[in-house]
Amino acid sequence: QAEQTKQAAEAAQREAQAQQQNNEQTVYIAPAHGKKYHFNPHCPGLNHANSVVAISLQEAQAQGYTACKRE
Repeated sequence: QAEQTKQAAEAAQREAQAQQQNNEQTVYIAPAHGKKYHFNPHCPGLNHANSVVAISLQEAQAQGYTACKRE
């Protein structure tokens, strides 16, 4: 019983860490060049951007950005 409780607690902790990491994932946007975010700062989708900004995935999604299809 105690072992199952411990395993459940560890699984919940791993899930929480994964969720937190996802929220803090850094993505790259080109504010003056479309509404896509990129996980790779060297993505070909950013080649024509005048400026590239690193922001959190959560923030990018909140601003209406969607994932680049190349990644």
